[in-house]
Amino acid sequence: MKVRRRATLVGDSTKGGAHDVDYFKIDDQFEMYLSTGRGVNPLANTNWEGIGVIPDILVPASSALDTAIVLARAAAEQFGKGKELQLKRAVDAMQVHLDRAEKLYRERKDRPAKAVLDSVFHIGKKSGLITEFFINVLAYNYLSRGNERILIAVLSKNTEFFPR
Repeated sequence: MKVRRRATLVGDSTKGGAHDVDYFKIDDQFEMYLSTGRGVNPLANTNWEGIGVIPDILVPASSALDTAIVLARAAAEQFGKGKELQLKRAVDAMQVHLDRAEKLYRERKDRPAKAVLDSVFHIGKKSGLITEFFINVLAYNYLSRGNERILIAVLSKNTEFFPR
């Protein structure tokens, strides 16, 4: 997890046991412990025998959980802000395209209007905004405005995305 940067390790270093050891009885007086396995990191082609795994954030074990919780909350907040900004940009871009598509449909330029509307749905799908509910609300918005050409185009998108 550490080498692949899929986790942030918080706490003390481990003791450094990377080799499996098995017990073998030789006779009534002697026994032997023999290494029978070796953990190897496939990326670094090394292991942690004798040195341990050194955490990214070195703190005493007694405060590791509290430190990890503080770091996780901060990371979640930062991620949320980034996601919110991403969604805002997507919505803004969709609105620009919707305004353009409305204008083109009013001018009866259906082919370019459809291409622009396709861009709206491409952005929305990529951002995870396109749901059947979203499309229905969007269509209802055009129903109340009396803009039938774009209304029909949006409803067509609904059947395209949600054929059932």
